Amino acid sequence: MGICDNNAMKNNKTKTDRLKLVWAKTKGVCAHCGNPSSGRGRTVDHYVPRSFDGGYDLRNLMPLCRKCNAARANEPVDPFEFYKYAPEEYLLQCIEYENEHKSKRRNFNGDVFL
Repeated sequence: MGICDNNAMKNNKTKTDRLKLVWAKTKGVCAHCGNPSSGRGRTVDHYVPRSFDGGYDLRNLMPLCRKCNAARANEPVDPFEFYKYAPEEYLLQCIEYENEHKSKRRNFNGDVFL
């Protein structure tokens, strides 16, 4: 079972377990600034923000320290520029999630909301 296996996410019911899975992507460092973080300093960022109906799919979650997460807010980002300390495979998964998300979110005219 890989880190980004959504079954791993479903099988780990506690918030702490899910947080560990997300932070395992970068081996304990913030995906944006590269600083190690622990305890209350660790947060989970939604690549497609929750304000745009981004979900808890593990492909949409990246580890950020509290400071970087607060600075990002809900602005769209280029994953290759913003998540500088994340392995490429996880950046590609963010994009995959975003593309799936966009295809599901169309208005009555067929335009994409995002």
